[in-house]
Amino acid sequence: MYSTSPQSWDDADGGSYVVKGPDPGIVVAECIAYRLASFLQISVPLCSLAKIAGQADHYFASRKLNAMRDASPWLRGRARHHMTALATIVVFDIWIANKDRNYGNVLVDQSASGEGVELIAIDFEKAMTLRSRHPMTETPTVRPRDLWPSEDLGRLMEGTPIPQGAVARISQLPTTAVEHAVQAVSFHLGDLYTWGEATVQVLSSRQKRVRALVEEVWR
Repeated sequence: MYSTSPQSWDDADGGSYVVKGPDPGIVVAECIAYRLASFLQISVPLCSLAKIAGQADHYFASRKLNAMRDASPWLRGRARHHMTALATIVVFDIWIANKDRNYGNVLVDQSASGEGVELIAIDFEKAMTLRSRHPMTETPTVRPRDLWPSEDLGRLMEGTPIPQGAVARISQLPTTAVEHAVQAVSFHLGDLYTWGEATVQVLSSRQKRVRALVEEVWR
């Protein structure tokens, strides 16, 4: 049930979920990232902390969508709204120091209205600001080039303008929003999550420098 092999669960009401855990780092990173992404108008699946009856461990569960795992047909067309949505996800990845953006973790929801399809971001478990037990010291070790999408997705994005609106939304996000996201997870995990204060500090620091961080990655 770790990062390389998420499991599929059904709940008592018949809902189907992708489940990761119980490593606290993975659970924390996914839960907080999903909450913060939704604050910044990035589409993510519905999610929750989950437990198995009779077990103490916590897991991260995200609702399965009727979505395609391969976004390449839509992105290769380089439609402006799709590329802007993708670039917004990358800006968010830069803020949280998530070094795992590729074609496999961008979904396409064909049921979306308006533009026909909607890009959905998943998989934030490698976000160093959230997962690391020592984010203040370990986040600076992430190289800017590691925060650019990998392989074909990174090549496709070459020349895409920085979405200044996304940068502005991050820089203007109230500290209380980050604190509440951290506290919501800390309340349930208790002593298993000891680095919440450090997470808030490093995200606040990167928030103040987000424009410079994004420009460094975009070069």
